[in-house]
Amino acid sequence: MIPTSLAPCNGMIQSLQKLNSKKVLFSHYDNHNLIDLTVETFLKRIQSFIHFLIQKEVKKGDKIILIPKQLNHHWFALDLAIQDLGAISVFIHASADQEQLQYISEKTQAVLVACLEKSDAFNPSIQFNPSDIQDQGHAFVNYKNSLDGLSTIIFSSGTTGSSKGIMLSHKNIMSNVNAICSLLPISSKSRVLSFLPYSHAFERTLVWSYIQTGATLITVDDPKKLADAFKLAKPHLFSAVPRILEKIYQQILEHAANQSLYKRKLIWWSISFGKKFKYKKARNPIYWLKLYFARTLVLRHLKKRLGGCLIGVIVGAAKMNEEIARLFAASGINIREGYGLTETSPAVSVNRFNRSLNKYGTAGLALPGVEIAIDIIDKETQEGEILVKGDNVMLGYFEDPEATARVLSEDGWLKTGDIGRLIKNRYLEITDRKKEIFKTSSGKYIAPQHIAYQTKRSEFIDQIMIIGFQKPFVSAIVVPNYLLLKEWAIESRVHWTSPKYMKDNIKIREKIQQEITESNKELPNYMRIKDFILSDEEWTVDNGLLTPTLKPIKKKIITHFEKGIKKIYRLS
Repeated sequence: MIPTSLAPCNGMIQSLQKLNSKKVLFSHYDNHNLIDLTVETFLKRIQSFIHFLIQKEVKKGDKIILIPKQLNHHWFALDLAIQDLGAISVFIHASADQEQLQYISEKTQAVLVACLEKSDAFNPSIQFNPSDIQDQGHAFVNYKNSLDGLSTIIFSSGTTGSSKGIMLSHKNIMSNVNAICSLLPISSKSRVLSFLPYSHAFERTLVWSYIQTGATLITVDDPKKLADAFKLAKPHLFSAVPRILEKIYQQILEHAANQSLYKRKLIWWSISFGKKFKYKKARNPIYWLKLYFARTLVLRHLKKRLGGCLIGVIVGAAKMNEEIARLFAASGINIREGYGLTETSPAVSVNRFNRSLNKYGTAGLALPGVEIAIDIIDKETQEGEILVKGDNVMLGYFEDPEATARVLSEDGWLKTGDIGRLIKNRYLEITDRKKEIFKTSSGKYIAPQHIAYQTKRSEFIDQIMIIGFQKPFVSAIVVPNYLLLKEWAIESRVHWTSPKYMKDNIKIREKIQQEITESNKELPNYMRIKDFILSDEEWTVDNGLLTPTLKPIKKKIITHFEKGIKKIYRLS
């Protein structure tokens, strides 16, 4: 653990200096190979950045912008070097547009910008690519950072002027790192895979935690390379957003679709069994025998696809499909869902790897040192806004005291803006985002995340966005699982062409309507989906409809389907 008297960067460097200098600390996946980096080489890399920053006359309190896409050792070394000098790392997501970049640059008065590609938003003379910095020896400065002092600023995504700079102290980060380290089922002999953007607090704090345990961190700079990277790296643990696990599940379905009828039925039986998996039932001899057959015949291939050594996955950023989590558990991979936000450094709660402290469908128990309270809105369901207090709660928003005062009370309670409740007075369940809850024109409050979660339980629905703000009823934009639809169409003797044309096919729409009708049964009448639009393409980061953490960008999707939405409500 990082000593409580030291800021994270100071403690991290000291911890690394105590490790075997020849130990492999990083291993980067590149062109079907793993390129190893020892502790000794990594420490020299930090020193090279310190030398570079001193040459650029970086001083205590100076702000340096970092715009990383995926993690590699350069970004982590630079981050530590900046803080070793007493300077401040300012993180911006790679998806930010020119206006956002310029706004943040002017607001922070950053002296340097680390980026992969130069931008017109910044002065060319202050930009550099971290991978271009040559190795040069230099001693550690070891500036004694105050625990309560500003360590980093992470800017949220948002329109120009609305991006908030979340200020995290060294104590904020340290509290989260130490709490997470105590809960991870890994050691110095473990291998951990990282592929999420380093600009996000979720991955950044986990990376600090992984390194603190002494585990070897395997980095992948392109999520499209994951399938090969898993087989080569054979990780024990990785972190992900639900969409990643959903895509892995989709690959299983794709594999099943290409098998003979007998094999297809066998795979479907195993999947159906796995999606209802319960640890306690495994004590029953008959249930255990079914589990053994499901694992032997089908489910072991899921674990093999992910390298064969995987024991756990930490999931955050959105609610995880409970059935998919159980399917992974049946194959021997423990999915542990957590909850947090950048303002809390970021972790607030997580399900433990101890089975008795894990409850599917929830975001788990509060981290050590973190308090959770619910400001009750609905007495019947005991739901309300989630409040958080602890050493992980941010200092405030950069140069925005009014916004800070709106969410942070004088006694340290943070209003998260998320809606949830406590199950059994301990497990946190997230039900929606306060700012995403909307009213229909009839005055009914709609919780879109809850509707989307219920509807996506259908295997024929891949992605969905709920709409209906100030409209007479709820509708949705749906991306179907076209692979399964094609299989269904062939079996149902429906002529198949391509998604572009099938989205308007009457039979296809009827099938999706059946799936929505089934999911509607779990919802009160006013929350049921009354109409929908089918999309013929998946929403991705590449086509600009998903954020780097694979969340739908609502404004862009609504704009993209504006004509269809108008048609739905014009005909109502």
